[in-house]
Amino acid sequence: MFIALMSLSVIISFSPGRQANLLSCLKLLAQQSLPPDAVWVESDGEEIALPEGFEAPWPLLCSGRPRDYAVARSRNLGASRSQHDLLVFLDCDVLLQPESLAIYTQLAQAHPQHAFYGSVTHQVEALRPSQFFPEQQVCAEDLRFLWREGQWQILPTLWQYPQLFAWTGNCCIPRPLFDAVGGFDAGFVGPGWEDVDFANRLLKAGFGLAFSLDAWAEHQDHPKGPAAPLQKARNRERVGPLVEGAQALVLP
Repeated sequence: MFIALMSLSVIISFSPGRQANLLSCLKLLAQQSLPPDAVWVESDGEEIALPEGFEAPWPLLCSGRPRDYAVARSRNLGASRSQHDLLVFLDCDVLLQPESLAIYTQLAQAHPQHAFYGSVTHQVEALRPSQFFPEQQVCAEDLRFLWREGQWQILPTLWQYPQLFAWTGNCCIPRPLFDAVGGFDAGFVGPGWEDVDFANRLLKAGFGLAFSLDAWAEHQDHPKGPAAPLQKARNRERVGPLVEGAQALVLP
């Protein structure tokens, strides 16, 4: 399939204590059939150096700042360093299957007014060996998209409120969409809702959300880091009213 000549940056959000997870994440990026133009690692709370034993086949920058528990700020900082057409956001514990960047580029060519969210396993209660690194444990399933009895089962709520499922541990945002809504809101502190807020603002601006089953990733098991402040009620209030009944696409 023809792939448009679109430049692409990968922006990785790093949390303290996950250097081994980051190394595995970078190794999978090095296997992408369509390599990124640059990779930025943004660390919340720890200065990090390039992982030992890894030679990046593309420009790689690692940057840190004092701990503020604001993953939205990590993503915005990475985006501010990029001058590329597509912004792929990953968490540092994600293993992206090797065709994903090519798939994201194809989808962005076909649906330029959409943001794209890849499937990523996330259920920590059930672990299995990674398909890429069998010695590592990963979460077993993505409950948004379950393969049952030979077909995909998609959560019904996704069609009504797709922004609730627009998780940014594995996603691709075209630069014009990112700029149109002003990026992520760095006022969110602690885990939860900053990605819902971003997707909700995309919908308010008239853009669409698309979910890709083929641009999938595994979520690595990892050690627990410093406890983040739990402000989910405050964060939910910060989002405001949710756009209801917005069109969502579920794509290969």
